[in-house]
Amino acid sequence: MKTLQALGGVGGVGGVGGVGGVGGVGGVGGVGGVGGVGGVGGVGGVGGVGGVGGVDANPISMGPLISSRDALVGSYSGTTQPVKWQPSVDDVTLLKRWDSNVRVSVCQAELFTPLHFSTSGQSASFAHLDITGASSFDAKNIATLTRPGKALFIQQLGLVMNWASLREDRAGEILTQMSGAAPYWASVVGIQPHRHKYTLEVLGLALSLAWMVEMRFKHAFACPRPVEYSPQVQPMIATPGHGALPSGHATEAFMVARVLQHLTNPPQGAETDTQLQRQAARIAINRTVAGVHFPVDSAAGRLLGEALAGYFVHRCQDKASYLERSFDGTQFHDSGNALDFNYHADLQSTPTSLFNAEGPAHNLGSPSAILKELWDLAKAEWA
Repeated sequence: MKTLQALGGVGGVGGVGGVGGVGGVGGVGGVGGVGGVGGVGGVGGVGGVGGVGGVDANPISMGPLISSRDALVGSYSGTTQPVKWQPSVDDVTLLKRWDSNVRVSVCQAELFTPLHFSTSGQSASFAHLDITGASSFDAKNIATLTRPGKALFIQQLGLVMNWASLREDRAGEILTQMSGAAPYWASVVGIQPHRHKYTLEVLGLALSLAWMVEMRFKHAFACPRPVEYSPQVQPMIATPGHGALPSGHATEAFMVARVLQHLTNPPQGAETDTQLQRQAARIAINRTVAGVHFPVDSAAGRLLGEALAGYFVHRCQDKASYLERSFDGTQFHDSGNALDFNYHADLQSTPTSLFNAEGPAHNLGSPSAILKELWDLAKAEWA
C-alpha cells in the first residue's frame, strides 16, 4: 500500500513524486499503481520531464550553468520582459500551468476538506459535511462499514487455505500488484503516458482518497490478518502492517475500475466495463490467494470502492448524485456457513445480498470547480 506523499507522483507523472511512489501509491492497494501508472509506461517517466532540462537538482549541471551565466548576462538592465499578472484569485484555469504533483496536491486539499469520520458501536462511517450556514452543516453519508465478529473470520480461514492452492499460478500477478496495478488497467483501456497525463493524475487523486479512507477504517476496526489465526497460512508475501478489513487492494481496484468507466466512456461499451470489473475482482482475490486477506475483506473493499467512486465522480462532474452505501460484515455468511467473495453479488439490499445496502442518493449541488477542471482535462484525453 502506499502513502500520499508522492501523489504528486500521480502517475509518477514525471517522477512527480513518482506517484507510483506515492507512497507507493502504487502500493495503494496496488492500484496505486495507477499512479503507478506512472508505472504504466513509466509515466513516472513522463516526467521525467522534470528532467526536461535535466537541470532539476542535478549537481553535475550546476557548475556549467554558473559559468555560462557569467559569460552571458553582462550588467543588470532591470525588467526587460512582460510578466503576466493574474487579475483574479483562485482561477481554476491556471491548474494546468503547475507541475503535476502541485496540481494533485491542490485537488487533494479540495477533495479531502469536507470529509468526516465517525464511529458508533461496531460500525464506522465517512460522510461529506455540507456547509449550510455560518455554524451549521449537513452530514451526507458516503459509506458505513460494520465489523464482523471474530467467529466469522475464523470461519473464513478455511477459504483462505483453499485459495492457497492457486499461489503458484498467480505468483507473478501477486508480486507485480504489490507495487501497483497500473499495467493491468492500461492493458484494458489503453492508457498511454504521453497521451493520458491528466488521466493518470485523476487516478492518482482517486487513489489518494481511497488510501486515506481505507486506512482510517483499518485502524478503527483493527482486524487481525489470516496469519494471526493459524501458522499454517504462511503467506507467500509479507503481511502488511495494518488491519485486514477492508481490503485496500479491493477498495482501490474497484474504485479505479468505476472511475475509468466514467472517465473513458469506452466505445467498446459493456465489454470494457466487464473487463474492468473482472480485473478489479482478480486483484482483490489475489490477496486472499497470497494469504494476507479474508474474502470478507474483499467484499467490504468492493463496497467501499464503489461508494468512493460514486462520491468522487459526483465531486468532479455534473453528475446528479451519489449513492450512500453500507456493508454489514456480521451478515457475510451463507446460513451460518462461510461465504466466499463474489464480485457478481448485488450491491443493493436484496434477499440474495443481505450484507450490503444501497442507501439514499445525495446531491451536493454543483461540482467543485477545481476538481471539475482536472476531470475535464482528463476527459478530453479520451474524446
